[in-house]
Amino acid sequence: MRFLLTTLFKLWGDGSACASVSSTRLTQFNDVVGSSSAPKIMFGFYEPDCDCPDSSAISDPSTGLAMWNEYLKPLAARGTTLGSPSMCTQKDESWLSEFSGKATGQELATWDVTSIHINKNSLAGAQADVEYYVAKYGKPVWVTEFACVDDVDGWAPCSDQGEINTFINEVVAFFQGNDSVVAYGPSNGLGLGNVWPMTDSSGALTATGQTYINAIKNL
Repeated sequence: MRFLLTTLFKLWGDGSACASVSSTRLTQFNDVVGSSSAPKIMFGFYEPDCDCPDSSAISDPSTGLAMWNEYLKPLAARGTTLGSPSMCTQKDESWLSEFSGKATGQELATWDVTSIHINKNSLAGAQADVEYYVAKYGKPVWVTEFACVDDVDGWAPCSDQGEINTFINEVVAFFQGNDSVVAYGPSNGLGLGNVWPMTDSSGALTATGQTYINAIKNL
């Protein structure tokens, strides 16, 4: 079952933008990769195409490429599976296209699996995001975050439990049945309203969290 995720690490940013977060995480990254064993899985920057504080804000893909070549690319020779940076702009991205050379015709960054974020409120929207990345980069995808959000004219987290339940059940079945999706998991981060989060302030499952558990139990 592809929803079962293994331990992975992600490099947040370049250590300068979002300095209060990324400099600390860069230090932590150096501590990890400097150890005797490299991580089994390492993902690139977290949403470098959007601003602080919720994303890592590496506005220039060439800066990201230099960081990738210095810190992440060498891990491949040590047996680490590399995941791409994840885009906050989903299938409307341009940052990853330039970073990878797809927009310039150059051979730049490569990886083993494309990390994607899906914030949509319909199965069709989720399918479009997956299909875009598979077609564009020719790699399997790892949905490292998904949530029910209306992103057509801004950002409006779903607030109707019935809509959320339908979305979860439909996208879980889609992810599980798609050979290009190697793993997936819901987002439990900021900006997702009061109904979507999987757990409450005490750590107990919400109705949404229980819906997700039921969906994967029924696979």
